[in-house]
Amino acid sequence: MSQKIIQLKTSVPNIEEAEKLAELFVVNKLAACVQYFPIRSVYSWKGNIERSEEYVLIIKTINTRKKQIVETLQKVHSYELPELTILENDFVTEGYSFWVEQVTSEEDLEKDNK
Repeated sequence: MSQKIIQLKTSVPNIEEAEKLAELFVVNKLAACVQYFPIRSVYSWKGNIERSEEYVLIIKTINTRKKQIVETLQKVHSYELPELTILENDFVTEGYSFWVEQVTSEEDLEKDNK
């Protein structure tokens, strides 16, 4: 195994959506882990300064799952213009990298679909 480990970041308006997305990605083996936590945001939107409480999600996965996660987020995200950034890691410990690859591997996905 030697997949590149990446982290995708997005934010959602509430804990219910955070939990729903986290479970969706992990159960479907699109991510090995999703962390989410509350934040406060100040941003410019349609000419106004907005303030909101949100939840940030950090989605940990392999590079080959990126397209599926992006497509899923675009379909199910509640925001009109959801944040989606991708961080490519310069360093990941060997054990952690192995675990992420193992949990999100195509082989396991194929076995589960039989």
